[in-house]
Parts: sequence; C-alpha cells; structure tokens
Amino acid sequence: MRTETQSLITTAAVTAGTAGLFFALDALRKIPAVAEWGATHISAAYTAVMGRLMSVIPFSVFEPGVIIAVAGGIALVVFGIIGLVKKRWYDVLSGLIAAVFTVFCVLNLYTLTAGFAYYRDDPPVPVSEREYTSDEVVAAAQYFLDDFSALSDSFERDENGCVVSPYSLRELSDKIAAEYERLDDGYFYSYTPRAKGMLNSWLLSDLRLTGVTFLPLAEPNVNSSVPPSGIAQTMAHEMAHAKGVAREGDANFVSYYLLLSSDDAYLRYCGYYACFSSMISAVLISGTDEEIAQSITYPEAVVAEYRYENSYWNAQPDILGRISEFFNDLYLKLNGADNGTGSYNDPGDWDIIDTGEVDDDGRPVVKPVYSDLMKLYFALYEQAEH
Repeated sequence: MRTETQSLITTAAVTAGTAGLFFALDALRKIPAVAEWGATHISAAYTAVMGRLMSVIPFSVFEPGVIIAVAGGIALVVFGIIGLVKKRWYDVLSGLIAAVFTVFCVLNLYTLTAGFAYYRDDPPVPVSEREYTSDEVVAAAQYFLDDFSALSDSFERDENGCVVSPYSLRELSDKIAAEYERLDDGYFYSYTPRAKGMLNSWLLSDLRLTGVTFLPLAEPNVNSSVPPSGIAQTMAHEMAHAKGVAREGDANFVSYYLLLSSDDAYLRYCGYYACFSSMISAVLISGTDEEIAQSITYPEAVVAEYRYENSYWNAQPDILGRISEFFNDLYLKLNGADNGTGSYNDPGDWDIIDTGEVDDDGRPVVKPVYSDLMKLYFALYEQAEH
C-alpha cells in the first residue's frame, strides 16, 4: 500500500509540474519578443520536421487521431464509473491523474507548436497608404471586376453552376505551396506542409467547418465536400496556419493576398470568389453615384454559384454548427481574440465616420474608413498600374 501511495504522489507531482509548465508557457507566449522567438525557432523547426513526415502520408492522420482520442476518453469514463461502483479508489484516482497528465502534455505540445504564433506581429501583407477618392475606388473595383468576369467566363462549370477545378486536391496543395514560396519574407516558416482532404468531410460540413489544422501534426486539412470554389481559399488559409500565421483573420488575409496576386487563373478566381464583396462594399461607402455603385456587382454566373453554396450550408444541421461555433469562439478568446469567431472578419472591417460637417444641401459629411482588405486591393491595383 505504501508503494502505491508513493507512486500516486510521484505521479501527481509530475502532473503538477506539467501543469505548471503549461501555465508558465502560456504567460511567456504573451510577451511579444518571446512569442516571436518561440514561433520562429521552436514552432518553425518542429513544423519543418513533422510537416515533412506527415506530407509523406497520403491521408489525414488527424482523423484517426481524433477517433482514438474520443475512444480513449470514452473508455476512461467507463472504467472510471466501473471503478467508482466497485470502490477501487486507487484505480480511479490513478486514471484521473493520468488523464490530467495527458491533457497537459498535449496542451504543452500545442503551445510550443502553435501557441506562440497567436501573439506575433501582423503578417507582412501589403496595404495601400494612399487616400482614395470615390472615382479612384470605382476605377480599382472596375479593374478587378473585369478580371473576375473574364475568369468566370473562361472556366467550365458543373451541373450546380460551380467552376470545375483544373486541379486535384494534391495538385492544388502543391500549387498553393509554390505560391507561398513567393512570400520569402522571414516572417513565414520555411517549410510548407501538404494540405489534405479529409475522408469524413461530411462531419466537418455538419459542424460548419471548412478546414482544420492541428499543428502538433503539422497537417493542414480541408473539407473536400464543400462547394469547390471555396476550397482553394480554405487550403491557403489552413496552410497559412502551418506557415506561422495563427490568428484567423490574419490567415484569411494572407490567403486572400496569395490568391489575388497569383498568376494562376484558377487561384485568382478563387480569391475573387472569396472576397470580392469587399470591393463592392468599398464602392458603396466611397460616396460615388448610386447608379455607378450598382454597376459594380458580381458576374451573373458567380451569383448562381453563391446561391448553390448558400443552399449547401443551409442544408447542414444547425445544432451541430452552433456547438462547433461555441467551442471555436471559446478557443479563439482563450488565445487572445477578444471578438472570438468574429476575428475571421478582421481584415474586412470597415467604417463610416461623421466628420461633423454638412454639405451645401445640409446633409452630414461622412468619411469612409476602408478596411485592410480593401487597402490590399488598392495596393494590388497600384502595382498593376506600374
């Protein structure tokens, strides 16, 4: 009995030390200099090794990992209940300590591989610093709309009106990985792990998820069941996580930049499909003539594609989506995002401020505050002008 007690005390002490390490790492990662160092030295090195290992495996390792974890959790609960019924207090307590130890080991690994990056500086995505007049906003929007329309007309579409991807998922992953090579800034991790489609993508759809990246496995995963034109942006987003971009809004921002600035027609189309709404909003808040503003709209074929996408997501179970949203929101808030799942929209947040002045007709004069995503479009427009 004494040996069992000593073993239990030793195990509890080790578990307490593991928990203490987690809370220490959690505090340290919130120091910007530590976050940057941890991300670029520890997380990046880990991703380079684990990413290469996982990229060799053709299927998602995350999927069976989740099944094993869930099965293990259920088994632990069942054995715990049996132990309580049979009054095997030592076994119950040992199992509980072992479970807590395992949880904190996973949390420590996750902090080392992903946690630092949540407190890094913003990624180096170009944004325009110019003041744009309403005419200039319209000119920029028309420039991109012309490209969007031409691309829309150039692709084959399926029976649902969706563009048929010219690439398999593996080819698309390789294409996007090659695009990331253009972003040679030291901010991004050097290795880009291959993204994979999940076999049980239907479950992600039920949970209203388009992708998931579990960085201890350095494995970006995408929901391959969703309407096809959204997969490229999801893949670029999930791969951004594996490149050291942790915050959801930043991962979206990097993915938009990567796709919109690509020379590949399909990738660029998917970029417009994901975020051209931002340019429509820019025109609407710019103060331009209403008739002109109404001319900046989606190509007709794209409207049909959006309609199918909306019907797809509306057909998914609402209760599972709400549960998924709750836990994702909680997770993001624990990682510094005060607005939780609202952080996905951060690069697209715009505003209109009242200047306190009135025009000749007595109407209040307002000033548009363009979002970072709008300013990205402006920056790309300026590059195209030269």
